[in-house]
Amino acid sequence: MYNLEHEAQPDVFTNAFSAFWWASSSLLTVGYGDIYPITTGGKLFGMIITFLGVGMVAIPTGILSAGFVEQVTVIQDKERGAYCPHCGKKID
Repeated sequence: MYNLEHEAQPDVFTNAFSAFWWASSSLLTVGYGDIYPITTGGKLFGMIITFLGVGMVAIPTGILSAGFVEQVTVIQDKERGAYCPHCGKKID
């Protein structure tokens, strides 16, 4: 982001750390509004990075949630006696 925005906003994107600050505040959905891209390339790059960041959180969350629900269902079925308490096989 620094390479895309520094020429257009040298007082805002003063160094790579300011671009890191923008990325952190945007990814964590705080978005203070103190630093934001104004060039077309910066905006496009920001949108792509934002979607990738959300996807990195949303996809694993869905997978972990589905596994958790599956395990809770297995435990509840065992407690209800749907499985043999000795061998663990499902009782029809």
